Amino acid sequence: MKLEKIIVHFVFIVSLLSLSSCLGNNNGKSSVSETAVVTRFYVYSDSIDDVDDWYFSINEDTKEIYNSDSLDFGIPVDRLYPVVSPVFAAVVFNDTIAFNQSDSAYIDFTKPVTMTVWSSGLKEESTYTVSVNVHQVDPDTFVWDNMADLPFEGTVSDGKGFLIGGNLVFMAVEDGVLKIYNSDRAETWQQCAVSGLEEIVADDIDFNSVVSSGTDMYMLVGNDVYTSGNGFDWALMDIDNMGIEDLDLLCCLDGNLLATAVYDGGARYVVKSDGATWTRMTVVPENFPVRGAGVTVAASPAGNNRVFVIGGEDADGSCLSSLWSSDSGDYWTNLTAEKEAFSPRTRAAIVQYADGLMIFGGIDASGTPVEDNRCFSKDYGLNWESFKSTKSDLPDGYSGAYGMEVLPDNMGYIYVLGGYDSNGVMGSDVWRGLNYASLPGFEN
Repeated sequence: MKLEKIIVHFVFIVSLLSLSSCLGNNNGKSSVSETAVVTRFYVYSDSIDDVDDWYFSINEDTKEIYNSDSLDFGIPVDRLYPVVSPVFAAVVFNDTIAFNQSDSAYIDFTKPVTMTVWSSGLKEESTYTVSVNVHQVDPDTFVWDNMADLPFEGTVSDGKGFLIGGNLVFMAVEDGVLKIYNSDRAETWQQCAVSGLEEIVADDIDFNSVVSSGTDMYMLVGNDVYTSGNGFDWALMDIDNMGIEDLDLLCCLDGNLLATAVYDGGARYVVKSDGATWTRMTVVPENFPVRGAGVTVAASPAGNNRVFVIGGEDADGSCLSSLWSSDSGDYWTNLTAEKEAFSPRTRAAIVQYADGLMIFGGIDASGTPVEDNRCFSKDYGLNWESFKSTKSDLPDGYSGAYGMEVLPDNMGYIYVLGGYDSNGVMGSDVWRGLNYASLPGFEN
């Protein structure tokens, strides 16, 4: 036994025998545990709130104490205050650190430590190994990887990307010809043979009105809607247009297609279809975008799906800084009414990722890329702030300014595909980002 351990034990034996004797005479009831068994352990910090909410497991067979859910990144584990139950005659950390709960002494938990406890009268002792697990990476940091480029062979005039059934699909018009590429993880891309669109002129496709449910894609050509379950085999949907003009697909929401449309040269309405007919819902709100908006469907904090429509141009061609939202398509709320949360823009992307809503890119009314090209909202659209931290910067090699496709998957990754640079040239590079807080099972 080390000399210092002998000294510590001697001091405890001399001083705590007296203490345990005093504690044992408390109206005939001892407040010191009769056994050397820890029943509860937790830590707290005098500088960070809620650390004491973390649960620590106690394995009495292996004499291990640990927290399965790691503490947040950045918590000072070298200055944590342990709380041990029940009351013991003595507690010693690492064989040398005599611990007294009333002293509020902190312990360095950077590495696993040993904790020895003694029962009343120093009759029993037990030694536990205590491990305080803490996340080793900042959950706000984005890590980007350059994936395989889209194999464009010509000049791309327009394009659109999606995740369908777990696969990445990118549709591109190259030198007037529609080409469709497929990849499972963006590690390699394959050009797919396209069927069902032989009579379609590629330049007639409205790529702003290509939408996805996650399992099916829908594409607008004129007022006709085509559908596909994989992105390259297409079929014309037999939907009764019922006098609809100027149809514009918005999204798929809870099994229905949402769109806006003009009826018989009159007002523009929000409409929905179950695949058979279009149902007229409500008149489009004033200043609602009719083209160029970014659209996403995201799960709200309440658990129900909501559609979010960012920016775009209204019927008069004005560039908007609005964010409209609805859980059904019947009623719409402008979440940025009476305030300019971000600059007016069109051709922006909006997605749900990193525990909030994110906006990527966009151009203003003059076609100039916006300066606040990445914005984030923690409260699902009510308040926005520009990303100012380098933690979330897009990689230096990415030059897209607007029209990019930003696609989060169910594995915690986010893909950024294509996008136009400031000169209006579509890029072919693909980046995959990871925000650790978005990993399934990550507890921040």
